[in-house]
Amino acid sequence: MSTMSDIASYCPEWTDNERMSVMFAPMRHKELNPESWNSKILFWGSLISKWVLHNKKSCLTLEVLEKAFLRDGKSPHCLQEVVCESVKSGLVVDQARFVASIAHKGNWGGW
Repeated sequence: MSTMSDIASYCPEWTDNERMSVMFAPMRHKELNPESWNSKILFWGSLISKWVLHNKKSCLTLEVLEKAFLRDGKSPHCLQEVVCESVKSGLVVDQARFVASIAHKGNWGGW
């Protein structure tokens, strides 16, 4: 599990209580404020990418992310939506799809 100072080393906003209160809040409907919705998706997508690299992780679950991003005893309410959007955009690939993409194709050309 990451500590607050670990995450703050690659996310300076992590120590800003006001900003993080907004980022930990549930997602509002995209139609109400698309700019804010996109900003939150981009923030968490970027932070997850940095966390994965920092912690040398190649596999993760929603539960792992919720624990990793605990802050003052709370986890972000929007992680499920962020992960879903990351899958839709191709930033995250589910394990079965990844394994299928690297599976031996039966000949040298498949490598």
